[in-house]
Amino acid sequence: MCFMPFLATKSQPQLAPRNQSPPGIALYPLDPGHSPVIDKFTLPHRASIKLVVGCGCWLRRVENKPDYATVEDLVQDPKYNPALEQPNHDALVDFLQQHFSADGFVEFYGCNDGDYAAQAREHLQIHADDIRRPTFHFRVGSHYTLLFR
Repeated sequence: MCFMPFLATKSQPQLAPRNQSPPGIALYPLDPGHSPVIDKFTLPHRASIKLVVGCGCWLRRVENKPDYATVEDLVQDPKYNPALEQPNHDALVDFLQQHFSADGFVEFYGCNDGDYAAQAREHLQIHADDIRRPTFHFRVGSHYTLLFR
């Protein structure tokens, strides 16, 4: 199941047309099928996120449900290697800081494809730089307030 990342901002972001794929991180208008995610945000400008490499599945994430692997389980595995997704984590933070640091914070929500109308499982507040940590994983279905230092 694909992980679908979304962003909400105070200031109006520059959105790429849906039929274009500019290099690097890009924000796109919400598809009509994504409209239920609007209720997850308090900020007025919402968009879907295109990453540097691949889809949202190229962000480290963990299911936020009982009986699923936890972040601790994943990082203790001797085969754990965060390097493949690290370019997306670093690029995402760089992009957010470059375009929205004056806003003070942005909101991020990521869910599995098709779960757009589900309630956010939790609301977390972290510093955007925390996303760079090799052990950081987005919790699927969670709403994040990403603060800028």
